[in-house]
Amino acid sequence: MNLRVPGDEKMPAANVVAMVNIDRWYGMYRNPARLLRSIAWEMRFLQYFRFSIAFIRCITLLERIPNGLSYVTRANRCYATSVLSNMGRVLHHARLPRRDGKLVTGGLLLEGVESAPPVRPFVATSLTCLFYGGRLTLVQNYDRHHFTPEAANELLAVTVRQIQKTAAAVELAPVAVVA
Repeated sequence: MNLRVPGDEKMPAANVVAMVNIDRWYGMYRNPARLLRSIAWEMRFLQYFRFSIAFIRCITLLERIPNGLSYVTRANRCYATSVLSNMGRVLHHARLPRRDGKLVTGGLLLEGVESAPPVRPFVATSLTCLFYGGRLTLVQNYDRHHFTPEAANELLAVTVRQIQKTAAAVELAPVAVVA
């Protein structure tokens, strides 16, 4: 769905955005291997059936209901305290030459990709995960009213340690075959 206004018409790039909410019972966090398997299975299922575009379809439907979109997006409601954006394999399908998994064009080498995950009102922290050039990158942003820099750094460090611990303990095998 194109959310651009006429003044944005000449912009050279467009965002393709989809959103999927994944909920888990608190008890599942006690077993990281089981949690990871369940998320991997659900994500493959959602990707196969393209459920992520349901977000765009819902926006379209809400626009047709009088005041529907403004009702759902009013500022005095909070839907999440933390947001995780998984950008996946960034530029994976780009048809450009590569050196060590990184894109090369002319004399330029794209060393890395960064992100700036947004922190909206009522959201305390956001984290973006992306994979580029054989490397997983985590970028965190946080509301300075909720976290001190030290607390935010500790949250990121705990997240990194948990990812490392889970990756070391889990043998990643295909959960489902998606064609």
